[in-house]
Amino acid sequence: MLKQLSAISLLALMVGMTSAHAQPTGEAPRWLRFAALSPDGETISFTHRGQIFVVPAEGGLAVSLTAQGSYSYGAVWSPDSERLAFASDIGGNDDIYVADFSGTLQRFSWSSAHEVPTSFTPDGKSILYTSLGLGDAERSVQGALSFKPQLYAANTQTGRETLVLPNYALEAQWNAAQDKLAYVYNPSVDPDERQHRVAANARQIWIYDAVSGRHEDVFGRDGIDRVNPVWSKDGAALYYLSERSGWLNAWQLDIVTGVEKQLTFFEGAPVRDLSVADNGTIAFGYDGRIYVQSVADAKPQAIEIFTLDQRASLDANFPTGEATRFVSSPDGKRMALVASADVFLLDREGNYRQITATPGEERDVAFSPDGSTLVYAGQRGHEWGIYAVDLQIESSDDPLAIQYQEIALYVPEEGNAFQPQFSPDGKLLAFISDRREVKVLDLSSGTVAALFAETDYNSSYGDGDLWFAWSPTSEDIMVQWRYQGGSDAIKIAIVPADGSGPPQMISQGVNNFARGVWSLDGTQVIGATDLFGLRSAQLHGTSEDLYRIFLSEAARQDFLDISEGVFPTSPSDEEDALYEPLRYPIETVRSARLGQRLTDDASSIVYFAPLDDYSNLLLVTAPAPDQLELELLDLRTGNLTALQTIEAPGWQAVSFVRDQYQLDIKLDHTVLSVPLYDPSGVRTSPAKIFTTVNPDRRREAAFEQAWADLKYRYYQRELEGRDWDAIGAKYRSYLGSIATSRELTELVSAMYGELSASHLFTNYAGSESTHIGLGTHNDTLGVYLDYGYEGPGRRVAAVLPGGPLDRAGLGIDAGDIITSINGLPVPEAGGLERLLDVNLGKRALIGVLDQGQDGERFIYVDPISYGSQIQLARARLLDARAAMVDRLSNACVAYQYVAGMDNDSYLNVLGTLTSSRNLTKAALIDVRSNGGGNLTRELTTLLSGTAYAQVGRTGGPTMTEPNNRWVWPSAVLVDSFGYSDAAIFPQAYQDAGIGILVGDTVLNTGTYVAQNASKLVPGFNYAIPVLPSRRLDGSYYENHVIEPDVAVPFDPNTVGINTDPQLEAAVAALMKQIGPETDCRLP
Repeated sequence: MLKQLSAISLLALMVGMTSAHAQPTGEAPRWLRFAALSPDGETISFTHRGQIFVVPAEGGLAVSLTAQGSYSYGAVWSPDSERLAFASDIGGNDDIYVADFSGTLQRFSWSSAHEVPTSFTPDGKSILYTSLGLGDAERSVQGALSFKPQLYAANTQTGRETLVLPNYALEAQWNAAQDKLAYVYNPSVDPDERQHRVAANARQIWIYDAVSGRHEDVFGRDGIDRVNPVWSKDGAALYYLSERSGWLNAWQLDIVTGVEKQLTFFEGAPVRDLSVADNGTIAFGYDGRIYVQSVADAKPQAIEIFTLDQRASLDANFPTGEATRFVSSPDGKRMALVASADVFLLDREGNYRQITATPGEERDVAFSPDGSTLVYAGQRGHEWGIYAVDLQIESSDDPLAIQYQEIALYVPEEGNAFQPQFSPDGKLLAFISDRREVKVLDLSSGTVAALFAETDYNSSYGDGDLWFAWSPTSEDIMVQWRYQGGSDAIKIAIVPADGSGPPQMISQGVNNFARGVWSLDGTQVIGATDLFGLRSAQLHGTSEDLYRIFLSEAARQDFLDISEGVFPTSPSDEEDALYEPLRYPIETVRSARLGQRLTDDASSIVYFAPLDDYSNLLLVTAPAPDQLELELLDLRTGNLTALQTIEAPGWQAVSFVRDQYQLDIKLDHTVLSVPLYDPSGVRTSPAKIFTTVNPDRRREAAFEQAWADLKYRYYQRELEGRDWDAIGAKYRSYLGSIATSRELTELVSAMYGELSASHLFTNYAGSESTHIGLGTHNDTLGVYLDYGYEGPGRRVAAVLPGGPLDRAGLGIDAGDIITSINGLPVPEAGGLERLLDVNLGKRALIGVLDQGQDGERFIYVDPISYGSQIQLARARLLDARAAMVDRLSNACVAYQYVAGMDNDSYLNVLGTLTSSRNLTKAALIDVRSNGGGNLTRELTTLLSGTAYAQVGRTGGPTMTEPNNRWVWPSAVLVDSFGYSDAAIFPQAYQDAGIGILVGDTVLNTGTYVAQNASKLVPGFNYAIPVLPSRRLDGSYYENHVIEPDVAVPFDPNTVGINTDPQLEAAVAALMKQIGPETDCRLP
């Protein structure tokens, strides 16, 4: 290979240098990915630190083909071993590039979709790749419904694309005769890295016969995960990876006899990225290294690889991002905030000090009551702890010291502590411990008081959903009590700060109570509730009001007196002394008078704080996105008095300086200070902050955070029986071999995949540093193409309903040819997408050659986004499904597709079923390829009605009660792509015996998942299941296999726009119940 190199044969140089630069003993393991052995067996390509490298098959010096900073992967070799095709985000999103070792990469794809090559054709004339497009107008069902890519081919000479398979086909590869195409069908939404799969989510190898046009499942649905098919040179054998032995290993299938043979016998980690040379030598990745095994070898050998790739790990300077926490000091002279995961201290002149400069994350800053101390939470290693700095400065007028010394106040050896808050007297510090309870640290003795028994614990859904508030006496704390994360119910209790008594609930009569504060006289607590506001169709609150709870009747009576200036005890003799509040015992039998709504449909509540006149409360709302309204709420009368309306573009946080009656508003690079009673006194303080970050150290810290989050937040303490410490150590050893955030994402995904649990998704939504320009953002015209057409331009096979060309006046029909866009002829390579790149909603001039005509005509159209086109394709498919149900059922079955488990989807179901009452006799609910949400309760309730009465006059129309529930037969359609709550619902529907379940076998993925957006590596996101759903017998929904009542597995041979065996079976089952001859068609 590499024949283009002239002066020095690079390959010879690589071989010659191997002995001189042997890999040092003890070098940290490398994270080598996407290994691919060339057909001639001489060279291996792989991805390392985001770059494509090539190395001799026996090991040695590896040479990079792509630049640092972007991410390139998935390389496949041409049959002559002279070219490599791979995916790279050099241009912003994954496109296909080809290296022919001439020094210049050639681009082969231009759409906004992610294109990934799977192989070259055996004749080397085309590159197969996957991409989610419109595909075929009649057969591309999975793209429209499930958003799964189709299989395309790009001509290596012209770059022109053609459709190979309209269905979901991964890792596709032709045999030498190019008449059989092996590919992988993945019936699961789970990440590829998920290990130890079962029947419902095991990947399958299929073979498409180009002669007959039929697809065959090679092994049947035997529940064994198989991927990565590779043909032998003669086509007599198929190599692949299989979990048949318990772990993914290399296997070989004799095509004639059907006999499987295991080739590798690894345990403890999966074999990945299998490739096969023409002589039968195999190469693959295992445990971060690359192995090679020839036909003559008894077992595979790890090859030693080294590079001369030099990369600097640099500290880089950045402006800080959005403030995630902001608070002003009690005297108003300083402000503290958390931005870019570090703590900063500012003065009013714009000067600042960076308090922390750790790779890990800090959060939750708070000042002590006298302003002498700043506390915050920090994650150092794996545990969150409480840290502080002393802000006192000796003999200096500067509000900021030169530097500050950090003090560790409380750092658990095992567990987590964050959200520190000082008691009003400054002697105690309360914090959230282990995401379930409040504990209190005595700052003088260092002792920690536990306030909760195990039966009092909360269950957090996501960090920040637990809160507490100190009483003005510093003797009690208002806490959430027995809170179930994600629930609409929030109970509130009062607990002694020394732990001397149990929490006592005070929120009887209100379903939830959030962000509570104490009045300064200690008589009441005030918080937000959605009890009285508007509700969605799912009964979730959509607006809030303020609500108060008096601690006792005595407290209520005292408030009435205090508001009139009559205090229950005398203030001290000092002239300006404030009233010292009392501590009120909690009444266990509570009168309705002790709870009261304070506002009437308040707009979006941002902040509220009691004022020291004991009668008023400052209320800050956001009537518009960039506007804040300040009001006074009279706690005696409930009257609201408008103070000011503040224009606050891009506001991030607010903080109230009580001593100055001033509200500080953190904007992008300034702080807006607003005196409550003086609109003319508004002033700004500069707050433009820069910080220095080492991206490598941040990625390492983000890895540790992702590891620790799963350890402490995963719903199952035993972690599926896996040794999480050992797993973490293994993947931690690869950190030195990653250089991009996408590699971090893959590393965490592989680590999470060892648990074989659902929802353990990772993704990176940012961009690497060397991307060129804006990247690809092409608009679309909404046309299905005729891929059999090879002439100039692109010929229309069908127009997408609702798309830009779906207008009678434009006269676009099947057979017409799009010849140009904005005066440029449609190119062979890239086609329509290439000319619509960065169109971004602008009108476009389209040249059209009508079928059978000679002259080009021009029309103006408004292209739509790539995502909008895919949604219109789904709408077209669903219209066809609804028409099919109507035809097959004689209009007796109401059909509704449920796109997501959300409010809009529920309204669609409700609207369809309500309008179908007395017209149809059964309902078919389609939850196939539904990504989840939270709708099981509403759907099961809606579909499980039992008729108890009829309303109506004799001879007139009647209404069956209950009129808000469906009381007739129903069926639910499922497929293997239904996920999360879309898997909980069919399980609950089946368990309750509501109706018939029809379709694919489903692996239940019923957990509640916390989505985590990393503050350390912006754009890096990961998900963790934190709450399990259980059946009534206590067993987990998670990993339970749901067997439908009528099993109709997906078959690529029998689906199309007007063909759906699963739907047909569901309608047949319903018609059997209501009578096959029943006819509900209207005249």
